[in-house]
Amino acid sequence: MQQGNPMDKRARAAIVTVDQKQRVIDWNEAAQDLFGYSPDEATGRELTSLVTGSDKKTLQEARQFRERVMAGNPVPATKSIRYRKDGTPVDVILGGAPITIDGASVGMFVVYTDVTRRQRMERELRESRERYRNLVENQGEGVAIVTPEDRFLFANPAAHEILGVPRGALVDRELKEFLDEKDRSLVADQKERRRAGETSTYELDIARPDGERRTLLVTASPRPSDDGQFKGTLAVFRDISERKELERTLEWEAEANSVIAGLMRALLGSATIADISDLVLRGARYLTDSAFGYVGVIESETGHLVCPTMTREIWDMCQVENKSTVFEHFGGLWGWVLENQESLMTNEPSDDPRSSGTPDGHIPVRRLLAAPAMIDGRLVGQVALANADRDYTERDLSLVERLADIHALAIQHLQAEEQLRQHRENLEEMVERRSRELREAQEKLLRNEKLSMLGQLAGSINHELRGPLGNIKSGAYFLDMALEEPDDDVDDTLTLLQHEVDRAESIVSSLLNFVRTKEPQRGPVNVNHLIDDILSHTEMPETIDVLRDADEDFSMVLGDSDQLRQAFRNLITNAVEAMPEGGQLTIQTSRSHRDLATPGGQVIVSVSDTGEGIPEEIRDRIFEPLFSTKSDGVGLGLALAHMLVEAHDGTIDLESEKDHGATFTVRLPLADGGDEDP
Repeated sequence: MQQGNPMDKRARAAIVTVDQKQRVIDWNEAAQDLFGYSPDEATGRELTSLVTGSDKKTLQEARQFRERVMAGNPVPATKSIRYRKDGTPVDVILGGAPITIDGASVGMFVVYTDVTRRQRMERELRESRERYRNLVENQGEGVAIVTPEDRFLFANPAAHEILGVPRGALVDRELKEFLDEKDRSLVADQKERRRAGETSTYELDIARPDGERRTLLVTASPRPSDDGQFKGTLAVFRDISERKELERTLEWEAEANSVIAGLMRALLGSATIADISDLVLRGARYLTDSAFGYVGVIESETGHLVCPTMTREIWDMCQVENKSTVFEHFGGLWGWVLENQESLMTNEPSDDPRSSGTPDGHIPVRRLLAAPAMIDGRLVGQVALANADRDYTERDLSLVERLADIHALAIQHLQAEEQLRQHRENLEEMVERRSRELREAQEKLLRNEKLSMLGQLAGSINHELRGPLGNIKSGAYFLDMALEEPDDDVDDTLTLLQHEVDRAESIVSSLLNFVRTKEPQRGPVNVNHLIDDILSHTEMPETIDVLRDADEDFSMVLGDSDQLRQAFRNLITNAVEAMPEGGQLTIQTSRSHRDLATPGGQVIVSVSDTGEGIPEEIRDRIFEPLFSTKSDGVGLGLALAHMLVEAHDGTIDLESEKDHGATFTVRLPLADGGDEDP
């Protein structure tokens, strides 16, 4: 057989030669491989019975094919189905040509090309395309193809839904229509990465045509051309707005819990109400994105609103003169909250019927959020916020109400602590006062006991000593008269005897005067005149200088002139005796102003010396009867002065330093209206 012979055994197509009666004359290897019959099995058999099958349509197609070919009309390749020996169908492209001798058809060549695999591949490709189309069309994630110029070339229904655009209306629209300026920069950066062949995943915020914002998680892959050039982007994206909102909510809740925990720590610590108010305000402003705000406390005594945080937040921007952090009257929306004890949230204050407008100089309020702080139905404070860079939400209102509750607890806690502190101070003061009164009562009882004993002693001494002292005095007088010219020793002895008798009688008289002191016979007394008179009748040692400092604008005291004279004389005498080597005696008189402690005013007299001073260890006993630091003293002068001053509703105090003398200060109440000398 010559090269190119249709019956070439190596031909890839199955070639069968048949005669006029369709009996097989030749059957090549490709035919054997295609249909499963060997040449021996096929030769001499009718072709139709071998490969056509039994269905009428196939038989009719085979008859028409044979008639056309035998009529000398070549039949172009035609798709058909034939059957193998085992009955399995095969897809073939069928062609044929007549065999003619002297112009007469004596048979034909039938050529079968196996396209089963190609058909299967085409079918699988169609099925794959259909599956891919269904996958792209029906999946929940958006799929889009974008050109290098960032125009939509394709978008599945989910992409239209996510972007808020009607189906079919995305093609040829620009991506930048959905982006803010900052997000356009992000998309440009990501596109450069795709030009470099990278696939990237990132989050992108978009603004839909209806104004709603969404957050997308985008996975973008480059679409290379056949020559490897960048020809656009395949983007798969899903809407993660709910997840992001949940994340933001959880983050916000964590921050809110952190703020509340900080407040509770401060509440349990030693923070002041100003500190707590500042913490509440800072936390509320941060969590609500508010520009301004204040936290106030209602004064329980006055009902005024005190805002310790006001100056820290908005003081510099407020142009109102005579500003104050204390509000006696409540007005506007914030006042409505206090008056009605209800929370308020408005993002359009100017349209709120409860608003009275913004007074001149005040900061304009664009949004307002306020909540009262309540304790057992009682208003104790307020948390107010204004001018967030977004609308306030119910979440913001709930937070501010929680913070107002904590603020109320803080106020209650601190008020309770203050009450406890005051109660403790009052208790301590009461205990101290009671203890002082008890000590004074004990001292008075002891003093009265001493005075009683002293009175008994004075009576006994007076009774027992007056007679002997009188006899001794008479005897000394008799001897002095009897002896015409006694010698010097006798004369000195008689003089000493007379002096000691006089001294003994003076001690007895002092005792009697001390224990027999009567109630003061009160009358107007000018203390200045009284002291000047005492000084004029006192023999003052030459070694002592007297400094007199008297207030000319003087008032009268109501007292017993003789008793006061005795008291001041004793103090002056004590001061003179404290300076045996000489020094300076200073006597000052003045009047005090009227105040809460002394509503009637006082006369103040101080007697100072420059002696050695009184030791600290005996200062508490200096006014005790019969206590003296002098070897020849009886210890009644200061005690009598103390007793007489107290009898006139006055006080006497001592100040002394070692080697710097002592000062006795007497305070006596002024007589009502007694400003003139009697």
